[in-house]
Amino acid sequence: MAGTGQAAPATIRDRRRYVWPARSLQIGHYALVTSWRDSASGQAQIDVDSLLNAALPFAQQMLDQHGEFFPYGVAIDASGETHMAAGYTGEERPPSQSVLDILAQGYREQRDGLRAVALVADVRADGSDAIRVEVEHREGQAMFVLMPYKKRRLK
Repeated sequence: MAGTGQAAPATIRDRRRYVWPARSLQIGHYALVTSWRDSASGQAQIDVDSLLNAALPFAQQMLDQHGEFFPYGVAIDASGETHMAAGYTGEERPPSQSVLDILAQGYREQRDGLRAVALVADVRADGSDAIRVEVEHREGQAMFVLMPYKKRRLK
């Protein structure tokens, strides 16, 4: 291996047992993947879990009842209360992105009073229908969750 004076393991089985010297690791070959929980405070973890626990069941309920849903938001305010919000564009069937833009703008304007927000949308991902939940916490954690689903043909 470059710079170590050692040969790289010959097989995959050998590589599993081999401890790569730190100086031989190169960007793009191996990456340490950590969980967002590793850097989040306990409160941030609780807040993110609470947002997902509020957002996903409501989306599933809307899908069961209507087969689709308009984007909506869920926020946790500074006191820890959870609130759901809808964005109104003035149109009967607005484009989802327009609703998401309105929700995001509203949350931006309220950011000093919020601990965490989630934007929820019905999307297509990798050829499948999915619920997308974009979460952001004021401590800096930001992520999205995709939950694929299949539409029922008969209820």
